[in-house]
Amino acid sequence: MNIQIHNLQIVQSEINRLSKRIDSIDNVKTGISQIIKNRAIQSFNKVTSPINNKKWIPSKRVLKKGGKTLNKTGYLKNNLVVSNKGLTVKASYGKYLQSGTNKMIARPFLPITKIGSLTPEVESKVKQYIINYIHNNPYTFFDKVKSFFRKLLDR
Repeated sequence: MNIQIHNLQIVQSEINRLSKRIDSIDNVKTGISQIIKNRAIQSFNKVTSPINNKKWIPSKRVLKKGGKTLNKTGYLKNNLVVSNKGLTVKASYGKYLQSGTNKMIARPFLPITKIGSLTPEVESKVKQYIINYIHNNPYTFFDKVKSFFRKLLDR
């Protein structure tokens, strides 16, 4: 079977349009990451776990000097970075606070359970975000691919 490509300019145009659509998938990933970050920031502000909405057990520093647990310098809270690749916790110690260690209790700040699932609250927000995104961007990838191949095959 031989496929001849006619109107190469049309093919390139379609490839460019498809690649822009892939960029919009990155926008969805960024939006989901922002939802997760917003819930984490809420945890810092309320000094609560996003897993069970209970107050964190106060740290030794807070018991001695006052202040908020996990808010001494604000570095952890202020270094949650959203991108189209996900949410990055820049503070290297974040994983120990999220999961705990054999010497320190966990004080989860991300809405992610021990088994790696989003909390029901955040999962619901993510689902609604995706539904709204699809509703507001009714473009379907498969329709575009079908159109691309029709033009490609010059039918």
